[in-house]
Amino acid sequence: MDYRVAKMTDVIRETAAGVYLDGRESFYQDARENKTVGKPLPTIVWIKRLPGFSKEGSLAALEVCVDATKTVVTRNGKQLPEGEMFFGRFYFNRIDGRLKIANADIGKGPKC
Repeated sequence: MDYRVAKMTDVIRETAAGVYLDGRESFYQDARENKTVGKPLPTIVWIKRLPGFSKEGSLAALEVCVDATKTVVTRNGKQLPEGEMFFGRFYFNRIDGRLKIANADIGKGPKC
């Protein structure tokens, strides 16, 4: 993440909607306002399907584990504490004829 390029892309707009899309815009705006930089980028450890999981009527769900333990993040020139492991559950709905991420739950933990 580099605040100088933190913006909504066409890919995000084409694959996300609703609460999740609104949250992404807020995330990027915060990164720009607070000059947030994270390097190196976090690593995706795994992605799993979640059959039977649903949130607010979603049609499909995925869970992702992200290792950001080696990512150094600075905000307004100040280094934040060590990176962490993150997990995310992403919920998909059919919107405008496509499956799009409509919602997500993000968490932190020692491992995922």
